[in-house]
Amino acid sequence: MIVCDENLSQRWINLLTGNGYEFFSIREHLAGISDTEVTQIAIDKNALILTEDKDFGDIVFAQNIKKVSVVLLRYNQPDYETVSQFLLATLQEHFKSEEHCFYTIIENDRTSWNQN
Repeated sequence: MIVCDENLSQRWINLLTGNGYEFFSIREHLAGISDTEVTQIAIDKNALILTEDKDFGDIVFAQNIKKVSVVLLRYNQPDYETVSQFLLATLQEHFKSEEHCFYTIIENDRTSWNQN
């Protein structure tokens, strides 16, 4: 299960739908709740959070939350195909593991991408 943060572009929700992922949309069901509440929903659902909001790094690391995984998408002028490939590969690997992780998919420059 994936919890899609309210700020997540519809493009990524469409990608999840098209690839058969089960997700819960904060924008659709609980718009306006805090990031802390989103985190608790993800913990309760044993779900990964997919977001474009870097505040989740502060929540997870500052509060030492170890019961949730997050995929943070950070890009400026993205090559959507490349971001999509990294996102789908990250999700595939994550759901093979039982570990909780914080992943960042970020553009270093216009031709290379990193996944942490």
